[in-house]
Amino acid sequence: ACLPCTEGSGGSVCETCDTGNGKCTQCQPSYGLNTTDSTCANCSGDTFSTGATICRPCMDGAGGEPCLKCLSSSGLCTQCSGGFELNSTEGTCAKCASLEFNDGTGGQCQSCSKGCVLCHNTSGSCSQCEIGRGLTHKTTVGECHRCSPETFSNGLHSCSACSTGIGGPSCVLCDSMTGYCLKCAAGNSLKNGKCSPCSTDGTTFSDGLG
Repeated sequence: ACLPCTEGSGGSVCETCDTGNGKCTQCQPSYGLNTTDSTCANCSGDTFSTGATICRPCMDGAGGEPCLKCLSSSGLCTQCSGGFELNSTEGTCAKCASLEFNDGTGGQCQSCSKGCVLCHNTSGSCSQCEIGRGLTHKTTVGECHRCSPETFSNGLHSCSACSTGIGGPSCVLCDSMTGYCLKCAAGNSLKNGKCSPCSTDGTTFSDGLG
């Protein structure tokens, strides 16, 4: 009598088999075909098979190398690695654009911190801000914040007090990008972005603006 392929080497998940000996030639999707003994093996979460081959890693499927997890029956990607976003319709992975990031837990690529000009594509941590914005770290993530009128930054560090810039310790207001002084403390004259004290003998004065 002719027996169903499910009673051959592949067991209950075998779809087609050799008509002479019952050795499985194709398993059901999600099961890989072991060509050595013609048995069917269940594919794990990071492998897949359409049933005609052994279980292959998800990176061999539609998502390519960035794919971490996929549908075991088709290889369509369900999770991409950090720096990539998932197209759930096509099961593919697309690299995040410049100044975008994705931590690999799912969802779309997100924009890096406002004012950031260089950030990590998996964490979103900024390493360089626009000039005039200070770089600060919240836990381990770098963010950019606009400097106040009393501070300045080149974008690589946090905002610094104007008194530490080119204007000197008497500077109270400065250009947020260059640190050039715009206003000195009373009793100091302003010239070329720098503060100079008036004479101590009481013969000169300045309101700090000129």
